[in-house]
Amino acid sequence: MSLLTRDFYARDPRVVAAELIGKHLVRRTTQGICSGIIVETEAYRPDDPASHSHRGETARNQVMFGSAGHLYVYFTYGMHHCANVVTGQVGEGSAVLIRAVEPLTGLDLM
Repeated sequence: MSLLTRDFYARDPRVVAAELIGKHLVRRTTQGICSGIIVETEAYRPDDPASHSHRGETARNQVMFGSAGHLYVYFTYGMHHCANVVTGQVGEGSAVLIRAVEPLTGLDLM
């Protein structure tokens, strides 16, 4: 298994979203490792009214306008953390939401 490069993410979010399906997401913590297979994604372009970048850059969403490959995590509905990976070019404001992961290891940590 190899790590994805920033170049992988520096593309149209629709392409990245499709190609992330089946990839492994791994999180190493002091408590152990959690991993899973990405099984559902959603692409967000700046022209999409549902995108956090649709109304422009703010303090909350500024990472979406940065370098591809960074993780943008936000808390929603008072109960869910949503993970998005930044895609496209600097200043663009696009990302892919990782909607679902099939757990492989570390289920107790999840």
